[in-house]
Amino acid sequence: EHAMEIVNAVKNDVKVIDVFLLLFDGSKPRFQRPVVELLKLYQSMFSDEIWKNTITEFTFWKHDEDTVEERLEEQEMDEERKHREWNVHYREKVGIQVEIPSIFIDPVFPIFSKKDRHIRKVERQPEAKSSFRLYTYLLMDLAKRMPAYKCQGQCNAPDQFFLGAPFIKMNK
Repeated sequence: EHAMEIVNAVKNDVKVIDVFLLLFDGSKPRFQRPVVELLKLYQSMFSDEIWKNTITEFTFWKHDEDTVEERLEEQEMDEERKHREWNVHYREKVGIQVEIPSIFIDPVFPIFSKKDRHIRKVERQPEAKSSFRLYTYLLMDLAKRMPAYKCQGQCNAPDQFFLGAPFIKMNK
């Protein structure tokens, strides 16, 4: 029901989309089945062309020195590895054939706060401040360089499977 509303709104009102921004909580390391199902739903609604206009954003990905070091030691994880792993998941679990760029922005980093304690925190974490700026600018740059996605001729009602229609698999 909501999927139909999205398709109709994009088709009739929005018409052009600059970026499909997929947000994932960077503190949760799993690429779970509901994510796969949702991505397949988007693909059925917007065609394979959606992926040329998609960016993955890992939110709550902290860039302070301690967190970066802890993530490397405990999970052997950094931005490049996370990007590669998720693109493998996209390819193997969803069938996405293009590489989807990744950005890493911590939305709770208080870079815009006027509170003294937040200003001090930002100044004590120059790596986090630098990374916030880097990935924010990268998001804007990617969005500007991506071709506009036009729904015309590409947007469809979601496959009946995603709407809960019965599915019978026939063996040949």
